[in-house]
Amino acid sequence: MRQRVIDQVSEFEAGPWASVFAAAQKDIAFVSRVLSTKEEEGEGVLPHDKSLIFEPFRLIAPSRVKVVVLGSSPSPSGLAFSVPQGLPVTPEVTAIHRELSRTIPGFSIPTHGDLSAWSEQGVLFLTASLTSREPTYKVRGSACSHGALWYPFLSHVLTEVLASNKNVVFVSWGPAVRDLFSTLSLGDINRLEAPHPGPAFAGCDHFDKINRHLANCERAAAKKLGDEAARGFLLQQIDWQL
Repeated sequence: MRQRVIDQVSEFEAGPWASVFAAAQKDIAFVSRVLSTKEEEGEGVLPHDKSLIFEPFRLIAPSRVKVVVLGSSPSPSGLAFSVPQGLPVTPEVTAIHRELSRTIPGFSIPTHGDLSAWSEQGVLFLTASLTSREPTYKVRGSACSHGALWYPFLSHVLTEVLASNKNVVFVSWGPAVRDLFSTLSLGDINRLEAPHPGPAFAGCDHFDKINRHLANCERAAAKKLGDEAARGFLLQQIDWQL
């Protein structure tokens, strides 16, 4: 039996993301109907395993998000750019590793492409298009081919994240996702942009900039509210080792 997007929602009807999935119920139902129709008409939809679509929300609660990393297309792990251990490291992850090695003292390049450990430290991995058209020998795939379908849902997600932490850093990597935050009208946000991870990604300094932003927030909290506030999870810098 073909998997449907709507069938993946029930586990999120309770828990930290419940209000987001409740608010986006009609939006998700619409996406599910459209994608089911596409598949019935013979279009392949990625990921094939529909449970991966909402994988980022299994790993982190909105109240613990301090960084949102936004990519353009689904990955084998369900997390933007991240690759499950055991699968080959992609060129994108190699570029990310190189930038980490260049900017983070003592960073050791791992032999895998799994970035999910950062979720425990407050990184939410999203894609601008949670599904995409599967390429065939006749039709090219497109990273953001379903992007417009998912924008209403992503608006609910990012609005909830911002409401939970006004200091969250929104990071977009690649031209396909560069304008998403403007499209969603989130207002004045902490935003970093860089090319899609590859040769042009080198020198973006995003990992250092994120930690400097968190350090500045920590100093501001310590000055305003005292040292106890400055020790909060949302103000802790990220250990980028994998």
